[in-house]
Amino acid sequence: SVSSVLVCDDDSDGFIEFDLTNKDSEILNGQVGSEVLYYEDSSFTNPIDKNTLYQNITNPQTIYVRVVNDDTGCVNDNDTFDIVVNPLPDFTVTTPQIVCLNGPELVLSVENPAAVYDYQWTTADGNTIIGSQITVSSGGLYTVTGTTIDGTNCSRTREIQVNESI
Repeated sequence: SVSSVLVCDDDSDGFIEFDLTNKDSEILNGQVGSEVLYYEDSSFTNPIDKNTLYQNITNPQTIYVRVVNDDTGCVNDNDTFDIVVNPLPDFTVTTPQIVCLNGPELVLSVENPAAVYDYQWTTADGNTIIGSQITVSSGGLYTVTGTTIDGTNCSRTREIQVNESI
């Protein structure tokens, strides 16, 4: 069987552009003298143009595969694969924020997460901290990367500018 195309959604619309020819070698598995054609439905009527990037029309979407032997014309229509576009973590942060240098410390946190994610912060001086919030006492650019925990490993990074005040 042909492996699914699992990708992270780069613009939160559920669709991606994909080069179907990237699947040719997996499907042919070393077989030479055959052409791979891709279809949106099992009727195999109009092959998808492999000269352009393909954008899925549903999510997930099944792609139907036809392999045609160049010499005999024999056809194999037994393979399919799915294109699955997984969502990026959805959360917000407030930026910019102000930290008072004479106290108290400022707590930076993720806001309105749409699900449970793993978070990794990078402080202005380059340290890494795990968790949904960090406490800071100096200004600079802080980043937080949320990563899905459902096995898709999709991640999104947000920045928070912290300005200092006395």
